[in-house]
Order: sequence, then C-alpha cells, then structure tokens
Amino acid sequence: HQQGAEGVDVRGLEEGKLFEPRQEPFVPPPIEEVIPPPPEFPADPWQAFLDYMAATEGQESQVKMGLEGHVIERGMHKGKGVAVFTSGGDSQGMNAAVRAVVRMGLYVGARVFFIKEGYQGMVDGGDHIVEATWSSVSGIIHKGGTVIGSARCKDFRDREGRMKAAKNLIKRVSQTWW
Repeated sequence: HQQGAEGVDVRGLEEGKLFEPRQEPFVPPPIEEVIPPPPEFPADPWQAFLDYMAATEGQESQVKMGLEGHVIERGMHKGKGVAVFTSGGDSQGMNAAVRAVVRMGLYVGARVFFIKEGYQGMVDGGDHIVEATWSSVSGIIHKGGTVIGSARCKDFRDREGRMKAAKNLIKRVSQTWW
C-alpha cells in the first residue's frame, strides 16, 4: 500500500490520472438566476387593493374548489400570503387545524400570518397580525382552546369595519414585505 501523510491510500493518484485540472475558473451565475427576486410590492398597497376591488366588482370569484389529488409542490406559491384566524367558540382540533394550515402554507412558500383574536384582531390590526413560523406552531396541538384566540366582532358586520380590516391586513403585510 502507498499511504499519504494521513494514512490514506493514494494509489492511482499520480498527477493527471484521476483529476483533470480545470481549464477556466468557475464563475457563479448571477444571484437573480439562482434566487428570483420577490414580487414588487405596490407603492400604495391600499390604492392597489381599491383598484382591484373596483375592477373585479360583480365578477365571479377566481377561487377554484375541488383540487383534491393535484400535486402540491414545495415553493409553488412563493410570494403569496395567507392569514389564519379562528372565530366563534372553541372546538376540538382547532390548534391542530391552525398548525396544519401554517405548516402547509410555509411548505408551499407562502407567507403565513396569524390574526390574533379573530375578526376583532383583523379590525384592530397592529400587533394582532403577526407572521407565523414553523416554530410558532410547534407543540400547540396538545393545548386546549385556540392559541391565537377567538373573538366575534360587531364592527366586521358593516362594510366600514371590513374595509378597516382589509386596510390593516394590507398595512401589516406591506410593513413586513421582503
């Protein structure tokens, strides 16, 4: 046996036998090709929302239901967001459902937000809307009630209250956009 300094078998490692020297230096691709830039956030997100609402008024929803059996790929919804909240009374399995939504949302690349205290938290905004992480749902399925709180909200029944909630959501997401 031929052995190198560390006792490693070096047979067959004569120069040029196993490794060809690199002809050109390695140049990494531009970062934009490896990691695409995040989608641009509108300069005035509230106005963009109002424009969208006006443009789609009276149109049928774009949501497609019944996609059972379709392949769900990691990162397929990168740049999108979802908010999770609970409303009404507590029931069994709410924390497990919250955990499942957060983990699947993160898996597909979406940004996931908790809305603490249900509809009331949406109308109040501010610290009631927080970004969820994988660790924020670890260990919650054994807890009773709902870890993000639950509250009904009289204000949300009126258009003015719903618009305030929409503005709070847009404001919070725009503050934390990449």
